[in-house]
Amino acid sequence: MVNRFESALPFILAKKMQSPDGTTLQVNLSGRQARAIFLELRDGRARALVSLAQPATLEVTTPVALFWRRCAGRISAEAFLGASATDIRGNRDLAASFAENLSIMI
Repeated sequence: MVNRFESALPFILAKKMQSPDGTTLQVNLSGRQARAIFLELRDGRARALVSLAQPATLEVTTPVALFWRRCAGRISAEAFLGASATDIRGNRDLAASFAENLSIMI
């Protein structure tokens, strides 16, 4: 299930959030299915990267379970951002947009 949510992140970054070109996103998921996800937005399209050369415009660190709950719409954007287990670094406006648009249908 987490893989499906992960595969939606480029669409969320490029289309739902309408982020400006050059925006980079790093999502660090901790827990049983831990992983780091790196995305870059260029020419209106987001693409996955192996790593980032510079610090991300937005870096979100959260447990897999909390990420899954937000993607599935089980918790609000405010609860996701306010959770003690969620750490946000970088642009706060982008963080709010990311959390708001993270709830997706599968």
